Amino acid sequence: MYKRFTKARDSRAVAGIAFEAAGQVRLQDGIELELLPMVHLPRSRVGSLPQWYSSHLLLRNEELERLRQDTLGRVFMIQVY
Repeated sequence: MYKRFTKARDSRAVAGIAFEAAGQVRLQDGIELELLPMVHLPRSRVGSLPQWYSSHLLLRNEELERLRQDTLGRVFMIQVY
């Protein structure tokens, strides 16, 4: 429903209202989030920031994949009521 309403310019406001209402219904009973730390390689250049990668996806870089496998054991849960 959301995708259909966002396609037509005049109905985008309705899409936002419907999306918010659906979110409120979903959160009324509470929600449980499963969180994983992200991984990164050490900085490659001085003054640069590391590139972060999701732990949810298989990574092609062997070192990053090893780090990702290590983080899979560090899952933690958050419950929102």
